[in-house]
Amino acid sequence: MVGIIFPRYYMIGYVCGVLVLGVLLLSGAAGLKWCAWGIMMLGTASAGLGVNPKAKVLKEQLKVSSETEKPNLEARFKSLHSLSVKLNAAVLFAGLWLLWLTSVTLDSF
Repeated sequence: MVGIIFPRYYMIGYVCGVLVLGVLLLSGAAGLKWCAWGIMMLGTASAGLGVNPKAKVLKEQLKVSSETEKPNLEARFKSLHSLSVKLNAAVLFAGLWLLWLTSVTLDSF
């Protein structure tokens, strides 16, 4: 199930990142908004293009591994999963920051 959800999840993140880029460019956004967008895109790309494929390979290796190999593979998978959670949390909080920055800007009109 996870193997079906996450590729789509990250694709939605890439599409949203491109759309936000367009909005930032058209609105003439300044410094901190670009920083928040950059954190979001870096986190999404790192998790989606780096961590997720490695975790997928480890999951496949776990299915066919011997009992002596499993603890090492499970530890590596848990480490990748932890990194993925942290990257996705950074994306979430950067997105909330971007929303707050945008609301402050709109409030000044």
